[in-house]
Amino acid sequence: MITKFISYLGLIFLLLCQGLAYGQESFVRILDSKTKKPISYAHVELVDMINNQKSYQVTDDYGKILNTAEHKSILRASFVGYDHLVDTILPNQNYSLHMKAGMHVLEEVVVTGQYAPERTDKSVYQIQVIDNKQIQAKASQNLQDALSSSLNFRFSNGGALGTRALLQGIGGENIKILVDGVPQIGRLNGDLDLGQIDINNVQRIEIVEGPMSVQYGTNALAGVINIITKDFISNRFAGKLNTYYESVGQYNVDGSLGYYKNKKTYLFNFSRKYFNGFSTKDTARVDQWKPKRSYDLDFKYKRRIGTANLRFQAAYYNEKLLDKGTPQYIAFPQQKAYFPIARDGYFLTQRFKSNLSFDGVVGKNNYLNLLASYTHYNRQKEYYIKNLTTENKELSSEPADLDTTKINSWVFRGTWSKFDDKDRKFNFQLGYDVNLESMLGNKIEAKKQAINDYALFASVKYHPAKWFEVQPGLRAAYNSEYKAPVTPSVNFLFNPLNNGSLIFRASYANGFRAPSIKELYLEFVDVNHNIYGNPNLTAETSHSIRMNMIYSYKSSNKVVFKTENYFFYNDIRNKISLLSYLNKENPNDTKYMYNNIDQFKSVGGGITLTYRLHENFDLKVGASVTGLNQTLSDGVKSNAYYFYPESTFNLIYSLIPIRTEFNVNYKYTGQIQNIAVDVNGELSKYKQQDYHTLDVSAKRSFFNDHLSLTIGGKNLFNVTTINGANQVGGVHMGGSAQVPIMWGRSFFAALSYRFNR
Repeated sequence: MITKFISYLGLIFLLLCQGLAYGQESFVRILDSKTKKPISYAHVELVDMINNQKSYQVTDDYGKILNTAEHKSILRASFVGYDHLVDTILPNQNYSLHMKAGMHVLEEVVVTGQYAPERTDKSVYQIQVIDNKQIQAKASQNLQDALSSSLNFRFSNGGALGTRALLQGIGGENIKILVDGVPQIGRLNGDLDLGQIDINNVQRIEIVEGPMSVQYGTNALAGVINIITKDFISNRFAGKLNTYYESVGQYNVDGSLGYYKNKKTYLFNFSRKYFNGFSTKDTARVDQWKPKRSYDLDFKYKRRIGTANLRFQAAYYNEKLLDKGTPQYIAFPQQKAYFPIARDGYFLTQRFKSNLSFDGVVGKNNYLNLLASYTHYNRQKEYYIKNLTTENKELSSEPADLDTTKINSWVFRGTWSKFDDKDRKFNFQLGYDVNLESMLGNKIEAKKQAINDYALFASVKYHPAKWFEVQPGLRAAYNSEYKAPVTPSVNFLFNPLNNGSLIFRASYANGFRAPSIKELYLEFVDVNHNIYGNPNLTAETSHSIRMNMIYSYKSSNKVVFKTENYFFYNDIRNKISLLSYLNKENPNDTKYMYNNIDQFKSVGGGITLTYRLHENFDLKVGASVTGLNQTLSDGVKSNAYYFYPESTFNLIYSLIPIRTEFNVNYKYTGQIQNIAVDVNGELSKYKQQDYHTLDVSAKRSFFNDHLSLTIGGKNLFNVTTINGANQVGGVHMGGSAQVPIMWGRSFFAALSYRFNR
């Protein structure tokens, strides 16, 4: 099936490449007015002076964008450490424009949940952006690395299941992760392994906290993480090669090659990552952090058609994880001797995905965004009995030791937006969202199940005044397995000074989450497991309120100060969790089943402060507190909210004369406390202790920025495990234990080389 599908995609790609018109391309290059060096990742807005159409681009590694103007247009560019640049350009002309060093509050362009690409100060959603500069400064290797110093995220490691995250105290199936708008699949126990999400070709990461169920449907109660990959080069040929070494036994290499000609871009990205496994103690070959290696291949084709883009992308991911067993001595009568053996598990994960998309301005003030994608996920588990003396191994005869899970997912999504901020009081968006998912596996009831979801959604932007905007929205869905509720939302944006220096946002959203196939149909029974799905589950529903205020100030001496205050409240009904059912006659025969608990609430708030001085000092500090309150299915209630604090300190300091950049990331994760029902059916409190993390790095550029070296240390406080609860699933636990968080203190070096022609 996969071979046929790859052939089908190849045919589509060949058709895309046929018959495309050829023409001479022109560029706009943004340079530093003093050093004449290119300014990478500057945000550029083009406004057509005839029809007022807007388009947005980000400069590439060489400070270039395409000159896509069809008529005389206004160009506005912004970047941290520089005054805004405003100029006019003509079609089919090359330009070199210069930005003066200065300070301005950078308002980045975002796409997640928007009618069209839009500056953050104009968006009704508060969107946190982690850009490429921040990713490179930390030498981030995966999504967890990139998010590690962000407020409201908590992480833990599940061994062979990988790294899981909580957002605003909510995790698992309730965090929707997208790559270029495509939902990621392959959740284990409800969580996506963040370590499997590579970011070597990421332009930025956009995070929206709180329900986005109107726009993105199920799995978006806690929020949405949208990873935006690069898709543009300005030179005929361009490429990069990155190597990374970390002292815990991690060896990575990745790179990219790009070719551009006549409005067509071809990009090929690859990565190979290897981790040797790590344990804080000598555990006789058993690694707490499992050895693994992975390959990631990605191809992207982009064709510029007027003010729109046509894209085709295909990617393949392959990971092999080894779970080494504890040695045991058994008798071999024929040899009249005892030999050590071990039960070793191999977990092979393969993911193939492809998508075809079209987005851009069509006609006057119409923005069209169409997407069709297919993803195939395959996870194979095999256990072998290995003779540690002879190194021979045999496949285990236990049925539960051999298993393959396959998931196929089709997504079809489209939006049509009418937008014109200047001349229209009413703008609107209409959209459709189709998700078709099937799962095959021995642990699934009847070995195959499928869930299909079809939805229509719409929203309206109303501007009664320039300083005020309200956006109500509604989503209606049909699901093949359950009755989906209608989900409304409303967002408010206040800009009383009409200059972006003071912004108020408020929102209410009604969210929902459909039960997953595993939660409905899982049958996992062996010596160590007795877990069942529940076909009678109902959908989770939620009510969420979020408010925030942003104030920014720019002084005459090139200093920027910005503060953000926010508050959130989430009330989830019928929250799905894995609950334990005790067999009183035989306590060892405890049954676990997915069920709806009564209610789960989280409430919290925080503040972040940003201070920027010229182009070489960028400081951001933040603090937040989150409270959790829940009512269990058996009537047990939290008497009060249990609150836990967090704080962060992030600093980027550049020494311009020696082309060196220093990066410091500190985070405090406070003690968390909650209630649970143990396997004896009794109410218990559990705690997870607080901890501190600190990462530091220095980056030095050479040879006109073509070569860069980054060195640093991660987790310098040497956090490995914390005292906490050994949760069997959801809110039910089986006792106290050490919760693995990180693999301890480590040091790294990253070398990067980029070239162009």
